[in-house]
Amino acid sequence: MARSLATRWLLLGLLAMWSTGCLLPQSGGYDAPVRPALGFLYGSHRAPLQLDFRDTSFGTKKGTAQVHYIRDILITGLPLASWGSASIQDAARDGGITHVRHADYEVMNVLGLYVEFTTIVYGD
Repeated sequence: MARSLATRWLLLGLLAMWSTGCLLPQSGGYDAPVRPALGFLYGSHRAPLQLDFRDTSFGTKKGTAQVHYIRDILITGLPLASWGSASIQDAARDGGITHVRHADYEVMNVLGLYVEFTTIVYGD
């Protein structure tokens, strides 16, 4: 009986930490100079990959590259499966860009389970 009660309290505590985001990796699996907070149920934001905007022109072309992943949020917090590429090189190739002038990223998160990370490059 006591063990069952302890198990219930442990599960309740884990559920409380999971539901408030305490068990989720706070970085969302990426590092960038600007990282807006991810929403628990749904989140989508765009931010720069660089902060030096002096004399920055964006150029005339835009390219994107995207990676998707599904995370195990209950045990490890690590991706179970991922596919795609979010490299700057692939984004530049997508936009026909030979001279990259600026790069942004966009993250879309659904329940911490499914995440899309998109690299967006601008240039000529």
